[in-house]
Amino acid sequence: MKRVKILALCLSMSILAGCGNDASKDVEPVDYPVLEAVNLDEMELKTAEGGDMKYQYDSTVWAQDEAVFNSLVVYQKDTMETELPVSLNAQMAGKFKGNLTEEFMQESLDMLGKNASITVDACEMRSFNGTPIVYLETTTVFTDAVIDKMIETEQWTEEMVEEAGGREAVLEIPDSRAIVVYGVAEGQLVVYGGTYYTEDQKQMVAGAVNVMLQTTEIK
Repeated sequence: MKRVKILALCLSMSILAGCGNDASKDVEPVDYPVLEAVNLDEMELKTAEGGDMKYQYDSTVWAQDEAVFNSLVVYQKDTMETELPVSLNAQMAGKFKGNLTEEFMQESLDMLGKNASITVDACEMRSFNGTPIVYLETTTVFTDAVIDKMIETEQWTEEMVEEAGGREAVLEIPDSRAIVVYGVAEGQLVVYGGTYYTEDQKQMVAGAVNVMLQTTEIK
């Protein structure tokens, strides 16, 4: 069961990462609502590293699973061995020049609109440490109709569904919610995601994504 949910996370993140483009227009930054940086001083930080990217997380709350192939995925400790593991992930999505814009946000929404499994519940531009970011809240649901639509639009193939364990295995993936942030770090577009299942987990995930934004390094 846990393997199926990890697959759902990876599929969602790969689709989100595909929303980026290679460059933006050189525009002056706009004043957006500020996302305040959380205080890192009281945290016991550890590093998740994979490929050319790394970020930090509070090791009193989160941990890595050595059995997971993606070393940039970390799990909330209390849910790590359950059927509903709360998780964080990040991916680089290509080189990016300049600042994120409302045009980029709309392009991302248009791309997400093609993914039948994802509903965007909130989306806005925010400012983090003086830099524009795109902030989204999403819900992901897998049904027969969603699977059929994903195959019809060629985002999935029948082979991909079979590799995931078949249609029944995909249908077992529980509904999930996510906080997704697009940011630019050292000239790279980065997509951050935190997946959770209940409302009381939302603030914890939001804080962890905030830490990721502050501590990302690109080689």
